[in-house]
Amino acid sequence: MAALLNRPILHHSRASSGLMPLVALLSGLFAVMSGCSSTDAVEVVANPAGHVGEPTPPFLAVTPTGKTVTYDLVAQPAAIQVAHSGAKTQAWTFNGQTPGPTLRATVGDTVVINFKNELPEPTTIHWHGLRIRNAMDGVPVVMKPIQPGASFRYEFVVPDAGSFWYHPHMNTAHQVERGLYGAFVVDETTKPTFHADDYWVIDDWHLDAQNQHVTASVSDDFWGRRGPLITLNTSTDLKVAVAAKQVRRVRLLNGSNSSIFVFKIAGHKLTLIAKDGVPVMTPWTVDSLRIAPGERWDIALQTDQLSGSFAIDVQQQNNRFGQAGGTVGASTQWTVNSK
Repeated sequence: MAALLNRPILHHSRASSGLMPLVALLSGLFAVMSGCSSTDAVEVVANPAGHVGEPTPPFLAVTPTGKTVTYDLVAQPAAIQVAHSGAKTQAWTFNGQTPGPTLRATVGDTVVINFKNELPEPTTIHWHGLRIRNAMDGVPVVMKPIQPGASFRYEFVVPDAGSFWYHPHMNTAHQVERGLYGAFVVDETTKPTFHADDYWVIDDWHLDAQNQHVTASVSDDFWGRRGPLITLNTSTDLKVAVAAKQVRRVRLLNGSNSSIFVFKIAGHKLTLIAKDGVPVMTPWTVDSLRIAPGERWDIALQTDQLSGSFAIDVQQQNNRFGQAGGTVGASTQWTVNSK
């Protein structure tokens, strides 16, 4: 375990970013993301190609691998099962699923995303935490929004390894809360050895009795929307079966609009090895982890010689109005097999 954790994991340094609601009265935008430009309500005229061209700055320089990784993403409405029982929720998704497909590349790879917007309103894709050219960053101040029925080709070289994610930057709070987000993993050139590599997204949902989205209030827009239904990878009863004597890398993201969560697994310690795509200088171990909106933590989970089922506990903290937080479903479990 010690030898594994002492291996270099990432090889870069940059500021981390988070996600939290802010007030922007002049633009009419109330909930935006810190660490992302607060420009959702801004329409900036770009060149005919749909983006503002610019040279690659020196700090983005990376030795290309010569490999191109291509994905097709479609932003589209879809009915997905969010609540444990009852009707499916009419969500907005990437490729019909929430979270969207996990995108994966290696440092130096060229990533091509063929994107189509099948939503009833304009949107973009922002690559949260990735240091890429503004022209491909998915923020309306530097590129045109992608209109309903239109397509756009994103293309960039990934300079850093780490745990990232992608989401819209148009009408951000509402589009993301309807389910438009996904994980983006950039692997190290020399990957550390883990028995498995998982990406878990925590989210909260505010649904009515028919399992449909509750219309956001003015207060929701101002302070950020919270919901009592908590999910891991859009599941209230996620089951993870693992073998004993393993070390697994779990990439944990808080994809919610404004909720802070406390995450823990009964009977297990959490060894923290990276935050927001940046490696920690010295890994340290905790019993539980508080994670804010937009934060990503990489955790090394060691199963030791345990066997049995252990609850994966995600507790939503109380909000500013004193309302009680929700918890992920009681049947969400981490099961260790002794053989």
